[in-house]
Amino acid sequence: ITLDSVGQLKGHSGPLAGVVFSHSSPDLLYSASADGTVRCWDVRRPAIQRAPAPAVALASPTTEQQTVVM
Repeated sequence: ITLDSVGQLKGHSGPLAGVVFSHSSPDLLYSASADGTVRCWDVRRPAIQRAPAPAVALASPTTEQQTVVM
């Protein structure tokens, strides 16, 4: 399988902690960063981002599961 980059989303000032697509709206992508922010991206219009409520991103050191609490 060959993967190609189709775009780049800019907005965090620290490294990413995780990304996940919305279960209820597959056009929305949430990203959590070590800078303490969570951003919501509309992949149909990547230049526009939504600012969700303050959030906390949690990652388990023993599993690959990540949780974002908003």
